[in-house]
Amino acid sequence: MQVNALQKFLEYKSKKDTLTSPLSQKSFSEVLENRKKAVLQHLESKHKPMPDPEVPKKPDTPEEPLFPPESPKRISEQTTCSIQLYSKDEVLLKTSAFLSPALKRYIYEAAGIYCTDVEGWIIPISMFEFFVSSTQDLRAFKFQKIPNFVIKALESNKPQVCKQCPHNYQCEISKSLDSLPTHILSQLYNFQKEGVEFGLKHFGRVLIGDEMGIGKTVQGIAIATAYREEWPCIVICPASIKLNWMNEFRRWVPDLETQDFYFLDKKATMRNSAKVWISSYHMATNLEVYLNSKYFKVVIADESHYLKNYSAKRTKCLVPFLQKAKRVILLSGTPVVSRPAELYTQLSAIRPDIFNNFKVYAERYCDPKVLFTHTDYSGASNIKELYTLISNTVMIRRIKSEVLSQLPDKFRQKVEIPVTYEYTRKIKKLYFDVRKKKEYFKETHEVTGDEVDSAAKNLEKDLFFTQAFTLTCKAKLKGVVDYVSYLIQSNCKFMFFGHHLEMLDAVETQVNKEKAKYIRIDGSTPHQKRQAGVNAFQNNSDCKVAILGIMAAGQGLTLTEASTVVMGELAWTPGVMIQAEDRAHRIGQKRCVNIHYLYGPQTLDEYIWPKLQAKLNIVSGTLDNGNNHSMDSFLNPQERLGMGQFDTSEVGLPVKRRI
Repeated sequence: MQVNALQKFLEYKSKKDTLTSPLSQKSFSEVLENRKKAVLQHLESKHKPMPDPEVPKKPDTPEEPLFPPESPKRISEQTTCSIQLYSKDEVLLKTSAFLSPALKRYIYEAAGIYCTDVEGWIIPISMFEFFVSSTQDLRAFKFQKIPNFVIKALESNKPQVCKQCPHNYQCEISKSLDSLPTHILSQLYNFQKEGVEFGLKHFGRVLIGDEMGIGKTVQGIAIATAYREEWPCIVICPASIKLNWMNEFRRWVPDLETQDFYFLDKKATMRNSAKVWISSYHMATNLEVYLNSKYFKVVIADESHYLKNYSAKRTKCLVPFLQKAKRVILLSGTPVVSRPAELYTQLSAIRPDIFNNFKVYAERYCDPKVLFTHTDYSGASNIKELYTLISNTVMIRRIKSEVLSQLPDKFRQKVEIPVTYEYTRKIKKLYFDVRKKKEYFKETHEVTGDEVDSAAKNLEKDLFFTQAFTLTCKAKLKGVVDYVSYLIQSNCKFMFFGHHLEMLDAVETQVNKEKAKYIRIDGSTPHQKRQAGVNAFQNNSDCKVAILGIMAAGQGLTLTEASTVVMGELAWTPGVMIQAEDRAHRIGQKRCVNIHYLYGPQTLDEYIWPKLQAKLNIVSGTLDNGNNHSMDSFLNPQERLGMGQFDTSEVGLPVKRRI
């Protein structure tokens, strides 16, 4: 028993010594590796990992773009396609919806072409009916068709008989340029001949919308003259240019005499012998009943945008009067001032058979918005179609940049304005008083003939011309102010030159009444403000008027943003006025410069006007050998109207008050 116990002890000790003895590097590594395997087997037996889910294999497809295109819109019954008149021979199709293959096929079959400029499809108008009939089975689309009055207007340029216009043009043959007198035809520019031809082609019912300064007046007179067998003719215009219309008629139709004209006034009488009647818009409105009692076949309405407001009394009275005339010639450089609604009354006056419903017109072109109390028609829509419609039916318009090659660089125009007869009578009385004193002076002074003449001239200069120059300013004041107002309402940017402070102040007051932006430079303007004013006029399109003293601002300034110059008062020497003209007519000017000389009959202007031309001829002959034709265009230099014969000898004027 003791042996067995000893044997077990020795075995135990032997095992213990083996475990506690140092291990070799190999044995130690094996032990660690075995323990690691044991631990992993133990963990795997208790925590079995879940198998990875199977990921479906992607098919081989091309890589998608970074920003894929928008998905096509679903076609619904609310999707509409708008159709507009693009030109006389083409229509424009626009749609906000995705084009189905069927619709695209019909467009191609109708010879449609996509135009990126207008973002739509252009289809020949000859294929338009085929396109409409082909797409009738596409219930998903609703077409906004072109109104019937547009199609009707393009079918024929002959107006149809209607209630407002009872004339029948169906059997009438339109006239040609050959029907004009030779002396008129030979003086027209090519673009003016085109305007007259357009008016004759449309049977004298036309709107000439050329930009100011191109020559609308002569085109209107030429068209009216082609229908001279239908006269008397009546001209309705702003009051400030009534006299100018008479002068223009006498210039282009020289066989007309003074008795052939009749200016309509509040004491209207039947002047059956008058061939040309002239009336202001105000007077024509007040004498509506009187005008309707006399039948006028030929009517010219100058500045026809005066009729833009269809709710105004003037428009309600005069548009029916224009509609019933056989020939209606409207002239306006700004037929539309701000919105298409303003054009409707003028279109209705010319073609009442087409433009006879303002609501239909407004729904198409005025982008109506239904508000709580009313419908707003001050917007604009389908502008391209409206331009195509009016330019092919009633209106012709050219701007200066289009016809610049045919125009002279500088064109002077004599504009006769109304005068205040209270002051013209004073001028005339002063003239005859000085004449008597002159004769008395010659009789009472015992000196030689030359000395008498010299002294008499000095007497005339001191007593008459100084006072008459001031009275002329007063006599022209109202006419000048009215003419300035007319230019502002025509949206014209211009320079006004005057001599007397009284004239400049009156013009400034009127410009303020018209709420137009302006600058003023006269003798009292500091140098710093002068340049600031020039910069404002040159760089601000809203600054419409430059009021300038002819002596203070007649040189050294560049004002090429305006191409219209108005001379409110005549200077004694042509050089002063030419210097003033050249504020616009200089390097940097890209348009024809129009100079309007405001002429007051029965004032000192009657003496100054022929003197200016004589001096111009002397200057041109001396410096340019007579080859400077810019000095040749003062009109009617020898004309004198109401004061009798002035002494034509050279007279200078000592000016006491210069600006």
